[in-house]
Amino acid sequence: MTPAQAAKLITRFGKSIFDRRLTAGTSGNISMKVDDGWSMTPTNSSLGDLDPATMSRLDTNGKLIGGKEPTKEAFLHRAMYEIRPDCAAVVHLHSTHSVAVSCLADIDHHNVLPPITAYYVMRVGTLPLIPYFKPGDLKLADAVRALAGKHHAVLLANHGPVVAGTSIEAARKVVELILKEFRQLKEELVPEDELRRAKDHLKGSLMLGLESTSSRMSNLARQQMYFGRFFSLDELVESIESVTAGHVQQIAQQFFDQKQIALTVLGNLDGFRIAREDLAC
Repeated sequence: MTPAQAAKLITRFGKSIFDRRLTAGTSGNISMKVDDGWSMTPTNSSLGDLDPATMSRLDTNGKLIGGKEPTKEAFLHRAMYEIRPDCAAVVHLHSTHSVAVSCLADIDHHNVLPPITAYYVMRVGTLPLIPYFKPGDLKLADAVRALAGKHHAVLLANHGPVVAGTSIEAARKVVELILKEFRQLKEELVPEDELRRAKDHLKGSLMLGLESTSSRMSNLARQQMYFGRFFSLDELVESIESVTAGHVQQIAQQFFDQKQIALTVLGNLDGFRIAREDLAC
């Protein structure tokens, strides 16, 4: 990937992150591996207002060769890249909720968050907590290196998450993982405990959605458009509770068909190819 291509991607993703309030002000930084080093967000810049023309460019030794001065936390990014050679991008945020969790006293430092959802387990695995270091302390980079070999995501105490990711190979593995889940849903009944968790999650999301006026209005509009009537909360909860493992398998067998599946993949995917026959499930 060229520095110009990376700068455009970082700008787009940075704005998306900022617009979703995952970071605020001039906090947070993003980097991507390029042909001759890295492209990285400049110091004191807002992820919501980046300019590709001023994106920092660092060579493979971390020396600035173009653009503005890089983020003061560039050493965190380099630590991830050094230990994870397959890493293509690093995102570090000061997102409100993750910072709040990182400040808690009684959390498991080896795995900060419990495995609440299967998706979290697949995408993150375990999330270790790195002890607090003063801003700019290079010892923090050593602490990140110590854990980066086993974890692509870490949480900095009183600070925020640092996450590393790959591109082409990661995309293919994700596709294969999804198709494996599709096949399993078609061939096996969902375990009762997993079905219970899914129902509870769906009911919780439904109730949380009622707290937002816009979500409530959107939900009512969809009901009117699709069904010609409104459903009460009790009706929706009753419908969710009536679903059985057999119902889930029946739907999976009906819709998870190779001829009907569509695939959309976003990111740095130069050279990524997948054929219809690869989508067999």
